[in-house]
Amino acid sequence: MAMLTLRISDDLNDRLTMMAEKTGRTKTWFVKKLIRQGLDDLEEEMLLEIMYKEFVAEGGRGNEPSIPLDELEAFFAQEDLEDQTAKKRSETAQKTRPSRKAGD
Repeated sequence: MAMLTLRISDDLNDRLTMMAEKTGRTKTWFVKKLIRQGLDDLEEEMLLEIMYKEFVAEGGRGNEPSIPLDELEAFFAQEDLEDQTAKKRSETAQKTRPSRKAGD
């Protein structure tokens, strides 16, 4: 296990001491918990920022005006309708094809 030494203000030390005394936990326990939670938040924030930059670099909308929700829903509804229509056409075509019998 690694060891880390850091300097903190008297105010932070007093707050840590008070929490440790009131809860029966150590100051080290609180510092580890805070670092763990802080790293989780930072990692999520950084990864989202990277993903957004990649999205924009690949042609995403960036700072362009947003699409109204009703237009977006209509777009996806149209895509779903087209997919369903294509599927029905394919099923109909398969049903109307003459079946091949052995020896034909």
